[in-house]
Amino acid sequence: MKRYRPAALLGLASILLLYALLRDAPANQNDFDPEELYAAEISTVGMDQITGAPVVLVRAIESGRVVPIWIGISEAQAIARALHGIEPPRPMTHDLMAALMRAGGNEIEQIAVYDIREGTYYGAIHLKRGEEGEIMKIDSRPSDALALALRLDTPIRLAGKVIDEARDFQFVPPEESEQVVRVLGMTAVYPSEERREQFNLGDRDGILVSDVTGVAAEKGIQAGDLIVKVGETPVRTPAELLNLTGELRPGTEVAITYVRNDEENTATLRVPDKEEDVVPI
Repeated sequence: MKRYRPAALLGLASILLLYALLRDAPANQNDFDPEELYAAEISTVGMDQITGAPVVLVRAIESGRVVPIWIGISEAQAIARALHGIEPPRPMTHDLMAALMRAGGNEIEQIAVYDIREGTYYGAIHLKRGEEGEIMKIDSRPSDALALALRLDTPIRLAGKVIDEARDFQFVPPEESEQVVRVLGMTAVYPSEERREQFNLGDRDGILVSDVTGVAAEKGIQAGDLIVKVGETPVRTPAELLNLTGELRPGTEVAITYVRNDEENTATLRVPDKEEDVVPI
């Protein structure tokens, strides 16, 4: 992954408001039991403008709240590769871990970010040994657990305390060609020249759907479609898609306009409000 360059992203200044918008959830959505675990999903990776550190955004499904988790550069690259669907020619660390897990017949029941103390997040991998084996709780950095979860389609959960104590920050996405966002069952990336030629997209502004599942798939959106509008607002980068959908409350509906074979189509997607509505990609 190339080094993040904030100066190249000033045109996306509106996305800096994303986290503040997502924190303005109704009062009844903020009463989390600190001991409970809540279903969540990874939205994207980027950078904290103030500290310059990589950060992954994890969204609590039922409340719509987003938790920023600061991670290392190598872990950010591992998460970004998984979101982009990139398979390295030789297995990297998390790819190897996933392969060993499959080969050993073990299963990760879930990964959890269960605590935050003095700004440090604590995670665990809940490993099930064999079909009827006991559940083992293995200590893990959240960054490693999240990178592994993406490779194994493992459920992700956040403790109520982690959601409640999410810190304020200013989010800056990577440069356009490296952006990847997962929302509403879609993984969206910036369409490179190679992808434009592959899917016959021409030079029209929009973002490419690289993978799809859940509600988006049910509504007919396919990999290779070019998203051009959210509601009545045009989109040209994955970061803008995140900005336009991030403030939508769970249970609401949004119209997604996309192009396939030079023809515009519109699908109305419902923002998931419970774990069963979210299908791993």
